Amino acid sequence: MVGWLDAGTVNGAIERFLTYENSQQLVIGPWNHGGKQFYDPFLDENTSGESLLIEQDKRVAAFFDGVMEGSSVPGKEIRYYTMGEGEWKTTQTWPVEGFTTTP
Repeated sequence: MVGWLDAGTVNGAIERFLTYENSQQLVIGPWNHGGKQFYDPFLDENTSGESLLIEQDKRVAAFFDGVMEGSSVPGKEIRYYTMGEGEWKTTQTWPVEGFTTTP
């Protein structure tokens, strides 16, 4: 789990995702380094991030529940939040279809 607003950690996480073939689940959200401060500069300033944080905590708990039960992470997947749109999307490839990486 990394945040779009956390310096260069997103780049490192994506690079790791692309480099290794093992099962991985990468989550990129609108958070700071600790993942507890939600911020989407393109949404209305009255929009609360509390529901997003509650959902994040539920997903983290479900992930560790699965680990404790002995289930593994299925396949490779990136779940990412789109700034301004306020939506979560899922992909197995990066960059996502329709986009290219430009230095």
